[in-house]
Amino acid sequence: MVLLKSEQPEPLDEKAAWQLALSLLARQELSAAALQQKLQQKGAPLQIAATVLARCQQDNLQSDQRYAGMLLRHCLQKGQGLLLIRQVFHEKAVSKELLAAEIEEQQVDWFAQARSCYLRKFGDTMPTEQKEQLKRKAYLSRKGFTYEQIRFATEHQDY
Repeated sequence: MVLLKSEQPEPLDEKAAWQLALSLLARQELSAAALQQKLQQKGAPLQIAATVLARCQQDNLQSDQRYAGMLLRHCLQKGQGLLLIRQVFHEKAVSKELLAAEIEEQQVDWFAQARSCYLRKFGDTMPTEQKEQLKRKAYLSRKGFTYEQIRFATEHQDY
């Protein structure tokens, strides 16, 4: 006889939800929306999840500003441009205001970021065929860079 796991998890009380939140935040930084969603998925009622989230924020265990900084650094390390980073922040339910504040704080130079991404992928060689040049520009476009940044990255020579 096979026992099937029930669809609905057992409801969590506040103490169990607090322990779960601590466990989740010990593993990785989470946005407020992600933490609340995970608590509710594990069985915490909305009111308890909101209470636990507020307590985590009060104790500075969860901070959307800290999460935004971590997420921006991660995206920059992956060589992503502003357009793609905006999309990632939207998907992670982090506000545009936090993104703007983190970009200003980290003083991101998008042209240098595009050039760095280009050099990492293609080196300092210039393409000989137009097809190769278009391929390189399409790559940078998929990485979230604007036309001006792509043009700078593909035409700028380091001497």
